[in-house]
Amino acid sequence: MASKYKLVSNSFYIKGTDIPKNKHNIANSETIHEIEGQLIQEAYIHFKNLLDKDTLFDENYFKYLHQKTFSSLYDWVGEYRSFNMAKGESRFCQGAFVESQMKELFDKLKKDNYLKDVTNHPHQKA
Repeated sequence: MASKYKLVSNSFYIKGTDIPKNKHNIANSETIHEIEGQLIQEAYIHFKNLLDKDTLFDENYFKYLHQKTFSSLYDWVGEYRSFNMAKGESRFCQGAFVESQMKELFDKLKKDNYLKDVTNHPHQKA
């Protein structure tokens, strides 16, 4: 299986591959994607169980989620990247704009009280 990651011309990848550098030097695309999927599933269950009315989805929380989810696999998690990358047909935000775009997004969320005032949450019974 070919890797889903693209833009292999930077030091983010294991040399000679399109696999992101990782703590275990895994250079097999299928293996790295399986591990990422498992970590995401585990994080979903873990963090969903911690949610309450006081959970604040701000920039720090977002970075914390990313760091806690992938820290066993990657060293670079929880930080904004400055380089370009894509995965499959999806091109990620240009590296030069990641931090400014995230700050803009979280400023909008803050103005909307982090969506805490939204009614008819899908998990609430009518």
